[in-house]
Amino acid sequence: MRKSWPESARNPTPSRPIGKKEKDLIARSRELKEKIEKLKLEEQTEERKGNLQRVAEIRYGLLRQAEEELSKLTAKIDGKGTGAPRS
Repeated sequence: MRKSWPESARNPTPSRPIGKKEKDLIARSRELKEKIEKLKLEEQTEERKGNLQRVAEIRYGLLRQAEEELSKLTAKIDGKGTGAPRS
């Protein structure tokens, strides 16, 4: 006799539906992660070229700004910054 898997194991679904706003936050999070990676690559390239002014702009300006925005966004996604309780 063949055992069948419970319905919940066959069709895993999130514990709650994800709304458009949360999907937008997740998409923005992905964009920021990509931007951070590109900035890190550009920083390394410019450092090899000796363009230290651009390295400083990236390292102490653009990169920190993007990482801070990602941190705030992550807090919102995790429910710590929205003001609304998550269940």
